[in-house]
Amino acid sequence: MHTGYPAMIAGLVALMLLIEVGLVSSLACWLWTVHGFPGALAALAGAVVFCALPFGLVALACALARRWRAAASPPLGAAGFLRLAAGETLALMRIYVVDQLLQPWVAPANPRKVVRGAVPVLLVHGIYCNAGVWRRQIAHLRREGIINVFCLNLTPPGASIDHFAGLLARRATEVCRACAVPKVIIIAHSMGGLVARAWRTRLNGQSQLARLVTIGTPHRGSQLARAAAGHCAAEMIPGSEWLARLEADEALAPGTPSLCILSWHDNLVAPQDSARLPGAKALTLERLGHLQLLLDPAVHRKVAAEITAARSESPS
Repeated sequence: MHTGYPAMIAGLVALMLLIEVGLVSSLACWLWTVHGFPGALAALAGAVVFCALPFGLVALACALARRWRAAASPPLGAAGFLRLAAGETLALMRIYVVDQLLQPWVAPANPRKVVRGAVPVLLVHGIYCNAGVWRRQIAHLRREGIINVFCLNLTPPGASIDHFAGLLARRATEVCRACAVPKVIIIAHSMGGLVARAWRTRLNGQSQLARLVTIGTPHRGSQLARAAAGHCAAEMIPGSEWLARLEADEALAPGTPSLCILSWHDNLVAPQDSARLPGAKALTLERLGHLQLLLDPAVHRKVAAEITAARSESPS
């Protein structure tokens, strides 16, 4: 496994942040030295621009997602739209600026202590992320006393989903062997849910899967994948050959107890009901963006409950 890629993703995030800080600082200095703005006012203007850049990108994604919104998606109104965009911007900053940079410490590949005989939990992140996105979920599971929580980093960024499924196959075998049990519980966000489905169907993952929980996964694709780069993004475009083949393969395979967690106002999965998987249970939330799902206490509690239920049903 390319262990340097998670650090590379974190490094790219840090580099982008430094570039933005540099540009904003230059703007503040220009206002202060050239136009005679008071220092405090120039600094305030820089801070506003610093926050406006990510907010603008998130608001654009929210607007595009509304264009393809599901018919059942409740209306937000102007105030609701602004709250959604602001909340998703804060989630973006927390996850990309802090959590992913701290990934080796807040979401390590392996738990500090492995308890043999307890069904492991394997967390699988989405596109262009690393396992640091699971920081808050991991903290909640620790508070609940849930043990044997492992992470997987999908590398390299932009590879095919089938490639990521191969990584998941190896990692699932590793954690099952470490815990001396035959099955694993998969918790997956966004593209990670498609990775889990491909592993389950095409790489005999069904025999190792105790339960699958997907969070904001574009099971039937997302129109916004058209704006992303990489093989995996192309495979998530609605109607893609890859999605069609996965659906055909699943028609021939048995199912697994599954839960889909989705938001009617997901700003990256469009239409939002694409996050539903036929035959699976669903927890449908509102007024949460794609990254906000990773920070939401209701999601954390539901994931913990599903892990507890799966462990009570699975032989150890």
